[in-house]
Amino acid sequence: EAESKKARSARDAMVAKFERCLLRVGSDFRSGDLWLKYVDFVKKWPHVNATPHERGERQKMLRYIFQLAVTFPVRIVDQLWQQYEHYERHEVENNEVLGPQLLDKFRPLYKTASELSRERKAAWEGANAGAAALEDRVARLAVPPTGATESEHMVIGGGGGRAGASAGGVGGG
Repeated sequence: EAESKKARSARDAMVAKFERCLLRVGSDFRSGDLWLKYVDFVKKWPHVNATPHERGERQKMLRYIFQLAVTFPVRIVDQLWQQYEHYERHEVENNEVLGPQLLDKFRPLYKTASELSRERKAAWEGANAGAAALEDRVARLAVPPTGATESEHMVIGGGGGRAGASAGGVGGG
């Protein structure tokens, strides 16, 4: 049974939303899950009882998404490539010639993206480790020493107000 016009319209609206989102953030290191959701969305399109045109449209769209996604150095680019390879090798009918050709064409782009993804991951983890260490140092600096008086706590802990200012002897009065 062919897809209804209403269902087609809703599907087209979702495609437009995915495309708009991916245009803005699709190359971001953390955007892999969005790519996977887009693939899953298209995979759910009717294909068992679909017309040959609808099945071809679904196949063309999945290739488009995979081929674009594997060129970006996103965190899960290797997972996207594995899914794309599986799709071309096992999910597309009569694909013995074209599938391997397409995989060969996109493999160098994927390899570059994968290498950049590993570099980004290392930088990302390094930045996060540095931020965590800085937060730890700042947290230790902000704790008043044991046995400090209440006025010292206000100055050290940022209790503010005139009491904190006068207790520290700065601008008091």
